Amino acid sequence: VIEGLLLGGQQQGTCAEESNDSNPFSSVVQDVLCRCSSLEGRASLLQALNEIRTGEVAVPGDHNRFDAVASVFFGALAICDEQKDVKHAKQLMIMSDTIYTDTTDPATYVQQQVCDHDIWSRRWFW
Repeated sequence: VIEGLLLGGQQQGTCAEESNDSNPFSSVVQDVLCRCSSLEGRASLLQALNEIRTGEVAVPGDHNRFDAVASVFFGALAICDEQKDVKHAKQLMIMSDTIYTDTTDPATYVQQQVCDHDIWSRRWFW
């Protein structure tokens, strides 16, 4: 599912209910985050991201797609925070600096969208 979001094309989620959100990718985001509720789901997300990533990845299309990718990262970090999952949170942090949109000038990285997440202020994380 994350591959379709990052590389283009829209895949419908199967894990979560439909959303009334204005972002056309909201159901995909919900599906990915539903899967991330388990340790195995987060590991699968990171494996998929690693397979896609070759250096840096520009998210194609309009800003809605990038916002959806950033929402996946932010939501996955929230789940890591709830479950005190340092391993996957650190991997997400590293990857957030390699995925960007070039629909803005200068380019906007996912890291810029998640840098204010509460997990970074948690003593247990560090």
